[in-house]
Amino acid sequence: MELRPSDKEKDFELRLRAWLGDVLPDFADRPDFNDSPARREFDQRWQQAMHKAGWAGVSWPKEFGGLGATLIEQLVYHEVTAELDAPQPGLNFVGLYHAGPTIMRVGTPEQRSRWLPAILRGDQMWCQGFSEPEAGSDLAGIRCRARVEGDHLVVNGSKIWNSNAHVADVGELIVRTGAQEDRHRGLTYLVVDMDTPGITIRNIVQIDGCPEFNEVFFDDVRVPLANVLGQVGEGWKVAMTTLGFERSTAFADRELRLRQRVRMVARLLERYGAGVSAWQELGECAAEVSSLRSMVYRELSKLAAGADPGSEGSRLKLFFAELDQRIGRLVTDVLGAEVTAYDEVPGEWTARYLRTLSSSIAAGASQIQRNIVGERVLGLPREGGKR
Repeated sequence: MELRPSDKEKDFELRLRAWLGDVLPDFADRPDFNDSPARREFDQRWQQAMHKAGWAGVSWPKEFGGLGATLIEQLVYHEVTAELDAPQPGLNFVGLYHAGPTIMRVGTPEQRSRWLPAILRGDQMWCQGFSEPEAGSDLAGIRCRARVEGDHLVVNGSKIWNSNAHVADVGELIVRTGAQEDRHRGLTYLVVDMDTPGITIRNIVQIDGCPEFNEVFFDDVRVPLANVLGQVGEGWKVAMTTLGFERSTAFADRELRLRQRVRMVARLLERYGAGVSAWQELGECAAEVSSLRSMVYRELSKLAAGADPGSEGSRLKLFFAELDQRIGRLVTDVLGAEVTAYDEVPGEWTARYLRTLSSSIAAGASQIQRNIVGERVLGLPREGGKR
């Protein structure tokens, strides 16, 4: 498809740059990543500012309150916000990139009117309740159960590694409503208010002091059947829609941030007088970022043509995770012993590298992504020789 901007899209960029130029000084003081309440307040304020100015939901259709931007306009938006270091969605990520698109695709009219405007306005922070202590990337193995009682589902069990659940208002949750041996069948996808009686949230503080993750326990938590997305027992299909969005459209911004990081690493290599091998490695990383950009363009083009996010998004996720970590390792090699200082410049890069380690786990481990690509994209036989 043609990726040259039209006059309308050039005007879009000029208006975006003008608005960001006016508003960014008010958001110059970014909160510490480990201060979750402050991050919530900051991210909500940013989302509300975008909504008030008419910039919220750049990839959302107009019928759901978004900008209804063209593919080129979406790319321009990500390019410009990355270039000018505008705030990222932050704690709004799950609502904007997971829940919102899923609700648009499978939600009822009542569900859309109930949740979509609140997400766009920044009124609600969302979290995701997929992984469990005995079911991480194996989503079909979840054990958190729900039984139907009248017009409610009663949920019992636990989830783990729930990002920012301790400051979230709403959660997307997958529970088992059928038999354990049914695996993919008998799962149900629902939305739960995080202040519902019976929900207990236990914070997980990481080695670097970050309190981002949580355990969430459900003890006879009553969730209205009206909160089910899709139908009871069809949760796997809905979950694949969510993960498809998570592994495709959301990577446009990540690719741009990686490109920005390559430029930052180049300045770091100059500062530390890195040798030829380090510069060669950075050159290869830069080339792979360009490859990732082409992959993102291809996926966005398919979505713009009306296709559902498919298994191809796993290639983006896998490629990004390995490249993200490769760039991080390059920096730690250059810093050498200084990487242990954990303050000033070395410390900033140490923290960045440690966070890249989650790239091959979050949103589905790399091993799972390879299985998806092999089986659903390349058509290879499943383990044991079965298709």
